[in-house]
Amino acid sequence: MLAPIAFGVMLALARASAAVTTSITFGVSGFQVKRVWAGSSLSATGTSRPSLGIPANLGGMLFSGDGNTLYIVGAADDTTSGVYAVSVVRDAMTHEVTDLVGPATLAFSGTSPFASTGLDAGLEFGPSGTLFYSYFDANRLAERVGTEMQFSLNPLGVPRAIAGFTFSPFRIDPGTGFGRLQINTAYGSNLYELALSPSGGGFFAPAAQTLFATLPRQYLTGMQYVPSPPFAGDLMYVANDDGELHIITIDPGTGLAVDGTTHQPTLGTVSPVDTLFVSGFGSNTTSGPFGLEFDPINNDLFVSTWEGDPSVFNSIVQIQGFSHVTTTTSTTTRTTTSTTSTTTTLGPPACGDVNGDRVVDVGDTLLVAQYDVGLRICGQEPFTHPEVCDVNNDGSCNIGDALRMAQCDVRLVSCAFTCGSFNCP
Repeated sequence: MLAPIAFGVMLALARASAAVTTSITFGVSGFQVKRVWAGSSLSATGTSRPSLGIPANLGGMLFSGDGNTLYIVGAADDTTSGVYAVSVVRDAMTHEVTDLVGPATLAFSGTSPFASTGLDAGLEFGPSGTLFYSYFDANRLAERVGTEMQFSLNPLGVPRAIAGFTFSPFRIDPGTGFGRLQINTAYGSNLYELALSPSGGGFFAPAAQTLFATLPRQYLTGMQYVPSPPFAGDLMYVANDDGELHIITIDPGTGLAVDGTTHQPTLGTVSPVDTLFVSGFGSNTTSGPFGLEFDPINNDLFVSTWEGDPSVFNSIVQIQGFSHVTTTTSTTTRTTTSTTSTTTTLGPPACGDVNGDRVVDVGDTLLVAQYDVGLRICGQEPFTHPEVCDVNNDGSCNIGDALRMAQCDVRLVSCAFTCGSFNCP
């Protein structure tokens, strides 16, 4: 009697953990929308809804260093804009974010330099732990070390107006010993590098701009370097009016975008290798994706929306499919600067550890159950190790193996499995 009940439970769990239904469509296989949280209190139709209590519209995002708090810009581009904080709930075993908890609390208010301007898509920790952020449509880079300092980018020839930015994990600014600040502009398609120089008190003044690359899309907002496979080290950006996220290929040796014609890393390339990652957030007058942030604990992608499609309207979207093993970049600065890229390499996974997170548990159970009912593709993230699936040695990977993994997780059987041979069909 136990086996049929267990089968039914596992099948239900497999289906229940499938991707959330939204308007979003992936241009790359192996990814899914895992969760969506309503950020603001009003839906696309203007009706009230349970939410995190962040004022519309949503802007940039930033996890705290320990991953326990998520900061989000609320009332983006408005004089009432501010940075709000919500608590993060994680699974005790997998450390995956399972919930964001409001009501959001105000961390600090923006200080808009002009009418109809406010905090935007950029929100990052920079050199010396200084918090950097942007004001749109003011073309101002701001920094906070207890108090705020703003820097106009107009004297540097940066076109109107800075929106999103990030710090390169490969290219080091000699003025700071930190990654070079790379910015985009909301009305254009260019990415620029800004040189920074210490100005005292933990602040850094932008000193010069260099064209880094010209993208095939414009109306840009958030951008982030991808921390793990399958796009480790590449640069993701938001094409807001198109309702899309794209990824440009970065050469890790130089930190430059790879040119689509010469296939060489090229500073200032006008035709970088560009991949459509995801679309369908909404577009043009309905806007869409805005802020980007990768979870520092397990590399899930979080996307905030400025309005957008009703299914993701003023929301925070969690996307899974990136490896939980991080490709890290370390930098050492002495009389010269060198950059070394290192991929964390672990031993082969234990029998039953099909997601490679170093433990056999319900996470592996669900992946195998999903694979058995056609909801997972063999060998694609996060089902990365199907070769250790056959824990019952019947030559297959199916619900029988999922049941044994579930029994292991609740200590009904030993987890010291010896795997049979299984390869993706």
